[in-house]
Amino acid sequence: MPVSIVARHLAREFLTATLGVLAALILVWVAADVLLHVEDFQSGAWNALRSALLRSFELLPQGVPTACGIGAVFSMSRATRSLEITAIRCGGIPLRRALLPILIVCTLIAVALGFFHDRVLIPTNLMLSGAEEPERDERPQKVGDRWWYVSNSWLFSASDFDARERKLIDVTVFRFGDANEIIRRLDAGSAVYVDAGQWRFFDVLDQNFSEDGIRDIRRFDKLALNLGVDLTSAVLRDAAGAVVPDIMTLHGLSDAADEATNPAEIRTLRSTYHARLALPLSVLILVLLVLPEGLRGNDRDDASLPKALLTSVAAMAAFWAFWVLARIGSQGAWFPSPAIPIWGAASLALLWGFWRFRGIKE
Repeated sequence: MPVSIVARHLAREFLTATLGVLAALILVWVAADVLLHVEDFQSGAWNALRSALLRSFELLPQGVPTACGIGAVFSMSRATRSLEITAIRCGGIPLRRALLPILIVCTLIAVALGFFHDRVLIPTNLMLSGAEEPERDERPQKVGDRWWYVSNSWLFSASDFDARERKLIDVTVFRFGDANEIIRRLDAGSAVYVDAGQWRFFDVLDQNFSEDGIRDIRRFDKLALNLGVDLTSAVLRDAAGAVVPDIMTLHGLSDAADEATNPAEIRTLRSTYHARLALPLSVLILVLLVLPEGLRGNDRDDASLPKALLTSVAAMAAFWAFWVLARIGSQGAWFPSPAIPIWGAASLALLWGFWRFRGIKE
């Protein structure tokens, strides 16, 4: 039996299982997201569903590596139970050589994932939060002791503005009519920008003014409104000199780190930059970690797949916990460079994975 035929078969089975797992993860994510944003369906089911699907892109940087790991366990366990692995070994084909195309596929997926994150996911997030750059004088400005922000027919005034959390504190919002008359006023303890023009106000006094001067006054503990007012990426970056690394491309992160003067801000930017570069390696790392588990079961042991899945999930959880610790370490001042804990963790995990792969019995 030629090695290439066996290798292509195993790689195809791996891809099929991975796509199935990834589809299931996205479906669960979209279902949960729809429940969290169910009020958006009042203004249009298609647009709400489209936004939910676009937001599911946020799952992919961690979801694709996890799906690859679970897909590897499924496909290898299936090959073991159907005696395919036994046939490969009996045919004198080196098993690790037959598995090599799976690692090549994982490398290609990792490269594609890095490109997708920087060139698709970031622009999608910007689009969902308003992609057009506002004029400089339309961005939140601090006059005296209050922040002021004008967009369309709305005027925002707040005592404090948290650009990272998209939150206004002690906020008053005015809506103006065609003749520049005030037709609505909102006074709230706080207001949070969600996305796509959607806002949530808390502890609200809502006043509507009619043409004859009559006021309709209502109070709400919480009020969700679509004002058509977006806090775009430019607003979040430039207000109070704040930067939002999660919505910046690799090029933007590098330029911002070079221009920044605050040491804590520089560390945050460089930490995000190196983490963005290293994260796609998790595809290869997780597959290397779990491949031996998928091949460990007995040929006809019905309990082998649950055992392999449980062990593999534990290994993947250990890696993600290790990754979180590395990210935390890169944010602190314990290392001279944020690159050290991030690339150190990725390198150690990759070496661990290759060591486990080398331990697969031929």
